[in-house]
Amino acid sequence: MYQLAGEILTGEPMENFSNQYMERGKAQEDEARIQFEILTDLVAIPVGFMTQFGAGASPDSLIGDDELLEIKTRSAHLQCEVLETFDPAKPPSENMAQAMGQVWVSGRKRVHLVSYCRGMPMAKWIIDRDEAYIANLSAEVARFNAELAKMVERIRGMA
Repeated sequence: MYQLAGEILTGEPMENFSNQYMERGKAQEDEARIQFEILTDLVAIPVGFMTQFGAGASPDSLIGDDELLEIKTRSAHLQCEVLETFDPAKPPSENMAQAMGQVWVSGRKRVHLVSYCRGMPMAKWIIDRDEAYIANLSAEVARFNAELAKMVERIRGMA
């Protein structure tokens, strides 16, 4: 919230942070997308940041008119763990808020979530839109945005 308030107040974006994991993700995202397309016969079109309802999301790709693709690149030891515990009916809980945020903001019906590591099998889940989850997420985003607006006004009032 402080970062967003700073950006709003100054009109300047915060510095971009990058680490080795983010750099690996950038380097391997295209090959993961291509492998996904080969395995599924779906076409995944890269997309940028999307906004709607006072929220934003950045899915990795659009698929047709109703679907999204989200790619998680992993180091080999983490991909081993994903593959050993893989259940196609149970996507990782740590990715649910992002997946539901993406379908909410984009208006799409589902997200294909993939876990990828070069040289290893890909894990794939399909996460369908969950209206109850999205309603809770929407309420929390609205609460956050209201609190952010109050903070910005308080700080502007200090000038």
